[in-house]
Amino acid sequence: MSYAVFFNLDGTLLDHDMDYEKIYIESVEESGLEELKDSYEEYTDGFFQYFQRGWTFPRRQAILDLIREEGLSDLGQSDRFAEAWEDAEAAESGPKEGAVNVLDSLSDSFSLGIVTNGTGRLQRMKLEDAGILDSFDTVLISSEIGLAKPNADFFDRARNEVEVDEHVIVSHDLRRDILPAKREDFLTVWLSEEEGNPQEEQLVDRRVESLGEVPGAVEELCG
Repeated sequence: MSYAVFFNLDGTLLDHDMDYEKIYIESVEESGLEELKDSYEEYTDGFFQYFQRGWTFPRRQAILDLIREEGLSDLGQSDRFAEAWEDAEAAESGPKEGAVNVLDSLSDSFSLGIVTNGTGRLQRMKLEDAGILDSFDTVLISSEIGLAKPNADFFDRARNEVEVDEHVIVSHDLRRDILPAKREDFLTVWLSEEEGNPQEEQLVDRRVESLGEVPGAVEELCG
């Protein structure tokens, strides 16, 4: 039997606790858009609307809308804003303790993949900065494939990326990753320190409380 193990990125392999409003303010200042310093909530609303609709550059479009609403000119500021945001977020992300060792321990026996929602430049920067990009045979990013989790088609695409007998997903996100992947016949490893709803948790194949437990859980599942 052959197996592929897919990992969620933010919150599973990478720490993802950051001050987004601070990143926003720094990004508008760096891109010469100080007039928009107090428009964080409007920007966030716009970003998620574009992101959920599958736009390739949702940050640029969301800030561009605000630029136009304020009657400002866009002489490359929207591009600089998006780049400044992504640079700042990537700089604040880092691998969780034990992440590199977990990937190293699995890479000899399993095909490894990433399944993540986000923009391509930012997510790849995070992987490179964390020093783990080369650990993966497959990297699926929502903005690059036009599909986002928890859409069933996203997991169907992941399953078809690697020709193996079984597919496993590892994630801390029960609703966006674990349960929808389970419905698409993935084996599931849920990373959570706390138990979930009993009816939902009975659908999980394995629950672990730390990344260090993931290799053992995957090996148990894969026999």
